[in-house]
Amino acid sequence: FAATGNTVRFSGNGNGMLTNISSYDGRMLSFVIPQYLGPVCESYQPCPMYATVLTSGTYQVSVSNGSMQSNSVTFVVQ
Repeated sequence: FAATGNTVRFSGNGNGMLTNISSYDGRMLSFVIPQYLGPVCESYQPCPMYATVLTSGTYQVSVSNGSMQSNSVTFVVQ
């Protein structure tokens, strides 16, 4: 992971993302799972201005930092 500027994407019961997540060691990310996720927007696309409620369910989660994207892992919200 990059020291700053990582994006965590959630896909499943809704799509959303967390932006500007930092990694203190380049190997781990630490963040609080929010009630709402920001919309998934690419820099070249118009972006809707609404949040997605993070509901219970199974999500595929991946991390990108501009130049690289991780594999997806399964994440369960209860």
